[in-house]
Amino acid sequence: MNRLCSFSAVVALIAATLPWPLIAAMWIAGMASTLVLAGRRAWQGRALIWNIAAIALSLTLPGLSFLFLLPAIAMNIPWRPKIAVIVACFLFFPLGFVLYIALGGTALPAIAVLLAIVASTFTA
Repeated sequence: MNRLCSFSAVVALIAATLPWPLIAAMWIAGMASTLVLAGRRAWQGRALIWNIAAIALSLTLPGLSFLFLLPAIAMNIPWRPKIAVIVACFLFFPLGFVLYIALGGTALPAIAVLLAIVASTFTA
Protein backbone atom coordinates (compact mmCIF):
# COMPACT_ATOMS: atom_id res chain seq x y z
CA MET A 1 0.00 0.00 0.00
CA ASN A 2 2.84 2.35 0.85
CA ARG A 3 4.46 1.84 -2.57
CA LEU A 4 1.20 2.61 -4.32
CA CYS A 5 0.88 5.91 -2.45
CA SER A 6 4.43 6.94 -3.30
CA PHE A 7 3.95 5.96 -6.96
CA SER A 8 0.75 7.99 -7.23
CA ALA A 9 2.52 10.94 -5.59
CA VAL A 10 5.30 10.78 -8.21
CA VAL A 11 2.75 10.59 -11.03
CA ALA A 12 0.86 13.57 -9.58
CA LEU A 13 4.09 15.57 -9.28
CA ILE A 14 5.07 14.85 -12.90
CA ALA A 15 1.57 15.72 -14.14
CA ALA A 16 1.61 19.00 -12.24
CA THR A 17 5.02 20.13 -13.51
CA LEU A 18 4.69 19.36 -17.22
CA PRO A 19 3.47 22.08 -19.61
CA TRP A 20 0.73 19.96 -21.20
CA PRO A 21 -0.47 22.61 -23.71
CA LEU A 22 3.05 22.94 -25.13
CA ILE A 23 3.49 19.18 -25.42
CA ALA A 24 0.05 18.83 -27.03
CA ALA A 25 0.93 21.57 -29.52
CA MET A 26 4.04 19.65 -30.61
CA TRP A 27 2.04 16.44 -30.95
CA ILE A 28 -0.58 18.19 -33.08
CA ALA A 29 2.01 20.03 -35.18
CA GLY A 30 3.92 16.86 -35.93
CA MET A 31 0.90 14.79 -36.87
CA ALA A 32 -0.96 17.52 -38.74
CA SER A 33 2.01 18.40 -40.92
CA THR A 34 2.32 14.85 -42.16
CA LEU A 35 -1.40 14.36 -42.64
CA VAL A 36 -1.71 17.59 -44.63
CA LEU A 37 1.33 16.97 -46.81
CA ALA A 38 0.98 13.24 -47.41
CA GLY A 39 -2.70 12.77 -48.09
CA ARG A 40 -3.57 9.25 -49.20
CA ARG A 41 -1.04 8.94 -52.00
CA ALA A 42 2.04 6.76 -52.26
CA TRP A 43 1.32 4.24 -49.52
CA GLN A 44 3.92 1.90 -50.98
CA GLY A 45 6.53 4.67 -50.96
CA ARG A 46 6.03 5.28 -47.25
CA ALA A 47 6.25 1.55 -46.58
CA LEU A 48 9.51 1.46 -48.53
CA ILE A 49 10.91 4.35 -46.47
CA TRP A 50 10.01 2.56 -43.23
CA ASN A 51 11.78 -0.56 -44.51
CA ILE A 52 14.89 1.41 -45.53
CA ALA A 53 14.95 3.15 -42.15
CA ALA A 54 14.68 -0.22 -40.38
CA ILE A 55 17.57 -1.64 -42.41
CA ALA A 56 19.74 1.45 -41.88
CA LEU A 57 19.11 1.41 -38.15
CA SER A 58 19.79 -2.32 -37.90
CA LEU A 59 23.22 -1.68 -39.40
CA THR A 60 24.06 1.35 -37.25
CA LEU A 61 22.00 1.09 -34.04
CA PRO A 62 20.72 -2.50 -33.68
CA GLY A 63 18.93 -1.85 -30.40
CA LEU A 64 16.83 0.92 -31.92
CA SER A 65 15.94 -0.82 -35.18
CA PHE A 66 12.87 -2.61 -33.79
CA LEU A 67 11.07 0.74 -33.54
CA PHE A 68 11.04 0.94 -37.34
CA LEU A 69 11.16 -2.77 -38.13
CA LEU A 70 7.84 -3.75 -36.53
CA PRO A 71 5.74 -1.06 -38.28
CA ALA A 72 7.59 -1.83 -41.55
CA ILE A 73 6.63 -5.48 -41.26
CA ALA A 74 3.04 -4.49 -40.44
CA MET A 75 2.90 -2.18 -43.49
CA ASN A 76 3.81 -5.08 -45.75
CA ILE A 77 0.70 -7.05 -44.83
CA PRO A 78 -1.37 -6.37 -47.95
CA TRP A 79 -4.85 -7.00 -46.60
CA ARG A 80 -4.47 -5.09 -43.30
CA PRO A 81 -2.41 -1.89 -43.63
CA LYS A 82 -4.16 -0.36 -40.59
CA ILE A 83 -2.24 -2.76 -38.34
CA ALA A 84 0.83 -0.58 -38.94
CA VAL A 85 -0.98 2.36 -37.31
CA ILE A 86 -1.60 0.38 -34.13
CA VAL A 87 1.93 -1.00 -33.99
CA ALA A 88 3.55 2.40 -34.60
CA CYS A 89 1.35 4.06 -31.98
CA PHE A 90 2.19 1.46 -29.33
CA LEU A 91 5.90 1.85 -30.03
CA PHE A 92 6.26 5.61 -30.55
CA PHE A 93 3.61 7.37 -28.41
CA PRO A 94 5.28 6.47 -25.09
CA LEU A 95 8.49 7.98 -26.46
CA GLY A 96 6.65 11.25 -27.00
CA PHE A 97 6.06 11.48 -23.26
CA VAL A 98 9.41 10.13 -22.12
CA LEU A 99 11.48 12.41 -24.36
CA TYR A 100 10.04 15.51 -22.76
CA ILE A 101 10.48 14.17 -19.25
CA ALA A 102 14.07 13.14 -20.00
CA LEU A 103 15.30 16.12 -22.03
CA GLY A 104 12.95 18.99 -21.23
CA GLY A 105 11.95 21.76 -23.62
CA THR A 106 14.83 21.10 -26.00
CA ALA A 107 13.16 17.83 -26.98
CA LEU A 108 9.95 19.45 -28.29
CA PRO A 109 11.13 19.61 -31.95
CA ALA A 110 12.28 15.99 -31.69
CA ILE A 111 8.85 15.03 -30.38
CA ALA A 112 7.19 16.78 -33.35
CA VAL A 113 9.45 14.97 -35.82
CA LEU A 114 8.90 11.63 -34.09
CA LEU A 115 5.14 12.00 -34.28
CA ALA A 116 5.32 13.20 -37.88
CA ILE A 117 7.02 9.90 -38.69
CA VAL A 118 4.29 7.99 -36.88
CA ALA A 119 1.57 9.96 -38.64
CA SER A 120 2.85 8.67 -41.97
CA THR A 121 1.21 5.36 -41.10
CA PHE A 122 -2.19 7.04 -40.60
CA THR A 123 -2.71 7.76 -44.27
CA ALA A 124 -3.18 4.19 -45.47
